[in-house]
Amino acid sequence: MATALRPRWSVVLVTGITAGVIAGTPGHLHTHAWFDPLLYGGLVGSSIVSGIRRRRVTPADEGLWIRRSYFDQMFSPWDEVVRVERRRVGPFATDQLVVREPLRKWVKSDGRSPAEIVWKPTRSKRILIGLYDKRWRSGPIGAALTVRGVSLDAIEPPDPTATAAD
Repeated sequence: MATALRPRWSVVLVTGITAGVIAGTPGHLHTHAWFDPLLYGGLVGSSIVSGIRRRRVTPADEGLWIRRSYFDQMFSPWDEVVRVERRRVGPFATDQLVVREPLRKWVKSDGRSPAEIVWKPTRSKRILIGLYDKRWRSGPIGAALTVRGVSLDAIEPPDPTATAAD
C-alpha cells in the first residue's frame, strides 16, 4: 500500500505558470523588454513547479504520510481522520480530509551533533487530498477510510462567519 501520490500536473502547471506571469509582468511593464522578464518568470515558475512536485502523500497500513520537504513532514493515523469536506478555492472545488490531531516531524540540530527527530502534534488539521488524486475514493485511501467507518461523501464546511456571529 506504499504508493506515493504527487500533486496532479494540472494543479502544478497552473500554479507555476501563474507565478511566472506574476513575477515577469512588472519587469516587462517597467522596461518594455521581453527576454529578461520572460527568463525571470520562467525561472520563478519552474522553481515553484519543482517545489510543488516534490510534495507527496503516501498511504500506508497505519495511516497517511504527508511529505512537503525533508523538514516538513506529517503523519496522520487512519483513526484520526474525522470527515471529508469540499473546499472551494476561487472557482475550483477540491476534497479535503479533516483530521483530529496529525503529527509533524521536527528536526532539531545544532549543526555539530546528529540531528534529533521529534514528532509533535500540529495545528494543521486539513489534508487537501483532491490535489493529489482526483479518484482517491476508489483507491487505497478510500478503502482504508471506508473500513474505519468514515463517510466518503464530501460535505460543505461550516461557515466561520455564521459561527462567529452567534
